[in-house]
Amino acid sequence: MQAYTQLLSPRALLALLAPIFLLSACKKDKEKEDPFADEDERVRLEAYQETHYKGKATDLGEGAFSVSLKEGDGQAIGAEGWLLFDYVAKDLDGHLLATSLRDTAKQHGMYKPTEPYQPAFRPIKGNLFFSALQGQKVGAEVLLATPSYVEYPKDLWRAPQHRSVLCTLIPRELVADPIAREKKLIEEYIAQHPEQEYQQVGNSYYRWIETEGQGAEVGPEYTSFVFYEGYLLNGFLIDTNSRELAMQHGIPVAAAGAALKLDYLTEKNLIPLFRGIAQGLKIGTVFHVIAPSPLAYGEGGGKAVQPYTPLHYRVSLTNALPPQ
Repeated sequence: MQAYTQLLSPRALLALLAPIFLLSACKKDKEKEDPFADEDERVRLEAYQETHYKGKATDLGEGAFSVSLKEGDGQAIGAEGWLLFDYVAKDLDGHLLATSLRDTAKQHGMYKPTEPYQPAFRPIKGNLFFSALQGQKVGAEVLLATPSYVEYPKDLWRAPQHRSVLCTLIPRELVADPIAREKKLIEEYIAQHPEQEYQQVGNSYYRWIETEGQGAEVGPEYTSFVFYEGYLLNGFLIDTNSRELAMQHGIPVAAAGAALKLDYLTEKNLIPLFRGIAQGLKIGTVFHVIAPSPLAYGEGGGKAVQPYTPLHYRVSLTNALPPQ
């Protein structure tokens, strides 16, 4: 650069460097936060409340408010336990941000076949999100209006910066013991599928052999290779390494569509269910497993999987190698 600047006049050099300075200045302007943005958002939300819900809203602080849209007839919601609820989140202009309801997504032209559209399951905490439901009953409909800068469950939706959210909450079930609820879900699933003869393996999971393999038996410390399909108990596919099945359901294929290798190294990066899952079975076996949440995504859940959710896996054992 030094060699070129010696050949340029000051005016030419300024013309050359001006776009760089301008770009840098614009970038700094974008990085600056508007000091009045939060206040502007608060004022707009207050105006919305005055226009649509004057005299009907309950002030929740920090600019947020709630409105009871429909009374419920179920259990009263307190400050403890877990809650299963549906939700519809929109901005003040009525644009849908997220929903757990399939029909609502279709009505707004935002339906995605890769979304499970299921109620959310969360612990009742002492935060703004659940304070709107305190004293309400299961089956109610409550509107929670909240500025974007207030804490909210970001795994359910993403609020654009400085755009308030109107979220309709519909509590479906109050759960005191999520572990007991999960156990009941598993028992009901097995009872509804009597043709699948599930047997409990130890105290961990339930297994049904669809097809008995004819190959060698997998021993301890073997390296196994499997194709798998992971479902919610309602039959919604959440994960698979079958390329054909993934394409049919429009979801990403795991393991690049190859057989999943199970050994002491790779199993560390998988859900606990897969650790030793093939041991004692013969190559060629196709089996089903009902996995309780401790062997799946646990109390925190995962993508498309709510906390304390049991899963159904169909697994094909294609090969196995003895330890070297």
